[in-house]
Amino acid sequence: METFDGHRTINTVEELRQVFQAVLAHYDRCGVTDMARHCVEARFKDANTVAATHETRLISRNVITQAPFAVFSILKFNGECWQVSHSSYAIGDRADHNSALLSAGT
Repeated sequence: METFDGHRTINTVEELRQVFQAVLAHYDRCGVTDMARHCVEARFKDANTVAATHETRLISRNVITQAPFAVFSILKFNGECWQVSHSSYAIGDRADHNSALLSAGT
């Protein structure tokens, strides 16, 4: 996972849980009540790999709480299910959001 502020590798379910909790805490502080994600593009690179970009809008009631941001992800099929193997978050105006994404052992 990477942002403009750095990158980190998540190796365990516990590390994923810690990042998830940090991001939820950030959303709570910002008053986020909804998240709208729209796929901009997705393409198969091979039979087991998809490259995709989506745009995310964080919403508090009916108000967007920060500028919409793009996320580029690589999804891999491991023989049983699809998993995100890499994500690049393009959040240029919220260091606190980037910090939450990169939290817990960066």
